[in-house]
Amino acid sequence: MNDFTLANQESLDELAWAMEACQGQFCLMLARCNYGYLQQRLIQQLQDECTFDIRLIHLKPDDKTLFSTVRSQLGQEIPSALMVSGFAALDNVDDMFAAMNQVREEFRKNFPFPFILWMNDRVYIRLLRIAPDFESWATTTAFAIPTDELVNSLQQAVTSLFTKALAVNSPQSLYKLANILDLGCLTRSEFEVALKELSQRELDLTPQFAADLAFLRGINAGDSPEALDYFQKSLEFWQQQTYVGAGFTDNPSPQTDNLNQPTLIEEPGETINPQLKVGLVLFHIGLYHYYAVDRTKHGEPNWQPAKIALQQCLEIFEQENRPDLVAKSITQLERVLQRMQSWDELEQVAQKGLSLHQQYGITSKLAQDYSFLAEVALQKQRWEESRQVAQQAEDILAQLPEQKRWFQGLNLLFLAQAERQLGNKHDAIAHLVQARELGDKGHPLVYIRILAELRDLYFEKKHYLEAFATKQLRLSIEQQYSIRAFVGAGRLQPHRQEASAKTDNQETVAPEIIASGRQRDLERLLERIGRNDCKLIVIHGLSGVGKSSLVNAGLMPALKHRFIGIQNNLPILIRVYTNWVEELSRQLTTNFVRDELEEEKTPNNPVGAGLDDSVSIKPPTFQQNPPDSSVGAGLGDNLSRKPQTSQQNPPSPSQDVDNNFSRKTPTSPQTPPYAKILEQLRQNEQHNIRTVLIFDQFEEFFFVYPNLAQRRPFWDFLGDCLNILSVKVILSLREDYLHYLLECNRLDSMSVIGHDILGKNVLYGLGNFSPADARSIIEDLTTRSRFYLEPALIDQLVKDLAGQTGEILPIELQIVGAQLQAENIKTLADYREVGTKDELVKHYVEAVIEDCGVENRQAAELLLYLLTDEKGTRPLKTRAELERDLKEFVYDLTTDASKLDLVLRLFVESGLVFMLPELPAARYQLVHDYLAAFIRQQQQLGLLVEQKRQSHQSPWVSTQG
Repeated sequence: MNDFTLANQESLDELAWAMEACQGQFCLMLARCNYGYLQQRLIQQLQDECTFDIRLIHLKPDDKTLFSTVRSQLGQEIPSALMVSGFAALDNVDDMFAAMNQVREEFRKNFPFPFILWMNDRVYIRLLRIAPDFESWATTTAFAIPTDELVNSLQQAVTSLFTKALAVNSPQSLYKLANILDLGCLTRSEFEVALKELSQRELDLTPQFAADLAFLRGINAGDSPEALDYFQKSLEFWQQQTYVGAGFTDNPSPQTDNLNQPTLIEEPGETINPQLKVGLVLFHIGLYHYYAVDRTKHGEPNWQPAKIALQQCLEIFEQENRPDLVAKSITQLERVLQRMQSWDELEQVAQKGLSLHQQYGITSKLAQDYSFLAEVALQKQRWEESRQVAQQAEDILAQLPEQKRWFQGLNLLFLAQAERQLGNKHDAIAHLVQARELGDKGHPLVYIRILAELRDLYFEKKHYLEAFATKQLRLSIEQQYSIRAFVGAGRLQPHRQEASAKTDNQETVAPEIIASGRQRDLERLLERIGRNDCKLIVIHGLSGVGKSSLVNAGLMPALKHRFIGIQNNLPILIRVYTNWVEELSRQLTTNFVRDELEEEKTPNNPVGAGLDDSVSIKPPTFQQNPPDSSVGAGLGDNLSRKPQTSQQNPPSPSQDVDNNFSRKTPTSPQTPPYAKILEQLRQNEQHNIRTVLIFDQFEEFFFVYPNLAQRRPFWDFLGDCLNILSVKVILSLREDYLHYLLECNRLDSMSVIGHDILGKNVLYGLGNFSPADARSIIEDLTTRSRFYLEPALIDQLVKDLAGQTGEILPIELQIVGAQLQAENIKTLADYREVGTKDELVKHYVEAVIEDCGVENRQAAELLLYLLTDEKGTRPLKTRAELERDLKEFVYDLTTDASKLDLVLRLFVESGLVFMLPELPAARYQLVHDYLAAFIRQQQQLGLLVEQKRQSHQSPWVSTQG
């Protein structure tokens, strides 16, 4: 028997006896053990010694509910006893514990055997707080590691880390040392626990050993403030002391005399030069300051602490004649000088780094040297030199694995900027498109620069649709990372965090949803999804109220990462209805496979290496005409896509179906086209997965399938879905299309919802914001993005937005807020100088007109005018009607028939104009009544209509002062 189990034998026998005594009945036991290695030994010992079989289940990080996981793994098996481990590594242990508390009676009913949960003290505390009722059923047994084993692990960690990092010509990078932290029988998460236990056991360590452990603690602490404190403690000792070896004191204190602890004895040749330790600690202090400044979003950045520490680090390595360590650490100083814009110093250091990295064959850092030199050449307007060295960096990057190309997007930006200055705009665009396709990788600031440069080039080349779509993508990225407070007319996206040591760039519910009353709507919808009596949910509201944003930035991330009851969720979002069977089948297959593969993912840990490799949103790919934009209307959803009825052939209905189908659903001898989808949904149910089918902007379905016979297959499918216990269906549509849903009430399958699709148990309405909701949103979003507004300005803004109705339209809040940020208006005085809320909207209109291009300005202004009438209202007009009206004003479209289409599309995607995809042709309408009023009030606009070819002044210019 080994020392581990010998020291815990009494507790082990107690647990084994309890399991044997509880055979055939549910009995909850908690085995508390802070160390995974010991836990594995004890579990194996129990399985070897007990006369009955003990089943073991180890939880995966992405497991969400314990009940469903156990039931799925066991199937029909009834073991003699069951042990569950892996709680410490769960992505969201709190959610699992909350679910356990909610369904605790299900454990008692379904698991008639001893049920042992292995967890550490940290997890146990969470269980006590979140699932006290569940925990109250349990008996607890504690286990511990002997002191000498803990000490040996820490000794091993110290020796291993410094040897790997500082040995001559070691291949180990100085970054990410936490990844190689070998703690023997301990894991990184157990490291601090072990030190705390040793302190409680009153064990004295030598100052040398304590200094080494402080450095390890700093490495293990990541980017927390405690890390710097640990590094400073280690540095202070090694700067003041002569190296005498690490271990226990030669003359132990009376407290340790009786402990009979071993003395640390290092192997010959493993003694590390203390000066090298000083250099290593200084490198990590510089690294800490670098990322600390990088995370600061307000105030002037202070790069001096990082620069000083890194310069001192390099000086020590040079004094100790260790050019290999200089080569490993010099790149970090280059990064700091780049941020400081110290171009002369950067050029000198980069040239030195170039020589060292060529000598030691460190190709990834060599590519970075060339990239730094490319930026220096740009800043000094040496365009040809910049292009050459940036291309050299690209040539090297092409030979590297993808995970080492984290700075390629920035280098492509330098290459594009050099090409642009040399007059090669086509090549510049190609480089920027390549950079855009790489994604933001969890680090948005460089990506935003790439998109801004690409937008400008597209605009210069008169590719206005591509330029506008790129601009919208940039605004969306800024919104997702809380860099921009207001997204304007763009549909909200889930929130994301910049990549760091402790995040994996996971999407979460957007702060706009959390800050507003929409959080309450989200919770109510999730509660309905969890209820057995709510099979179908119809979300409805006026255009612009925020249905699509709630679905996209609220429901989708919430369902992906939150449990409901005892089932995992698989949300499927559909917005394209031209071939809904194919689209739904594709998404079901793709998302189910992705869900199965999630367990194989390992979170990135980019500390020390700059950007990581986690791929984020896939930006749109533009050919001659970019695809329809997915960016909609802020918290609203007034933006529709191009009508799906044109040039589309929806599936033809069965011959025996007419427009007056009876309450009895006729049976077809043929297999329905969606049979495989139903099969997949039933398979999901067998895997304990709740499939949530979300059909957003569902009003478009009625334009793709204009008659009842064509819609019949979907209603049949909907009825079949509602009869699968685990499937939930959500339809989101404008409330003026709700009456279309009545036609499916006659299906027999609608008995699940009482043949009442417009009943209160099905409908869920969304309204506009109250002033209190709007105030909460403004305060929260501006604080997150560091765009601080004067309280008096917020008061006035809310009052102006509420107007006479007392309600605030979400899209209007986003548009006005976006214009505040665009004009950097932060005080009430600045706001009053501009004028009113309406004036800001006018400026927004002018910006959209400018996005159309100077040669399209006149057409854009006339179109806005034609979307109003003499009464100051907003008439609905088709494209043909607008073209006819333009011709009446002697505006010639024959030279470029696509001009009207371009302007209309930009107006729609900007949020100024609704497109209603009706039959026989889509119709267009201004988004707000007050837009019509002040468009008509512009005197210059009337003059433009009368003397269109004699005046080239914009009617909007005078409104801006």
